[in-house]
Amino acid sequence: MIKIFFFITFFGNYVFSQTNEIEKFRLLIHEQFQRYPEMQIQDMYKFVHQSAMGNAHAGVTLEMAQNYLEQEIQNLSPSDSIPLFENLSFDSTLIRVNLSPFIFYNRDIQELAKAFVQTTEEFEVSEKLLQERLNLFLEMSAKKEISFLYDDVKIFVEEKRKQNYPAVHHSFHYRKQYSPAYRVILKKFLE
Repeated sequence: MIKIFFFITFFGNYVFSQTNEIEKFRLLIHEQFQRYPEMQIQDMYKFVHQSAMGNAHAGVTLEMAQNYLEQEIQNLSPSDSIPLFENLSFDSTLIRVNLSPFIFYNRDIQELAKAFVQTTEEFEVSEKLLQERLNLFLEMSAKKEISFLYDDVKIFVEEKRKQNYPAVHHSFHYRKQYSPAYRVILKKFLE
């Protein structure tokens, strides 16, 4: 009797926890659509990919990260019109740090470069999590919760699956509309 109770309690909570995590990620997808209504399928794929695979820049040294960051910041205007942080995980452990507000608030560029490299070294990628979240993306398009056509999302995701889920750049339209400039980091390295 005790073994059955344990099994139901443990695995029932596990299933509930997984469902709850997926529902929380659904909210993050909706949040992205609210913030960036002109995003394309490729941009949502990038968001989902980053949420499970991190910043995908293995082998970057601190010097390289800092140089790239300094070059990119030279072309930006400080602004607080977008949030400093955007969650890639529902528990806020993995985030995008938007560079315009980062320089607006006069934050330390070297600290961000260091956090970027530390994230590259420590973040545990999860293809299983990526697949679960891509399935959610597909489900949301099938249920018309988001504005993408299901068939288009399915074709895009299937193509990326065949390519072993590569990282992608933002779409031209997204870049033109929003001028994205950020770094993906584990928040614990920037606090």
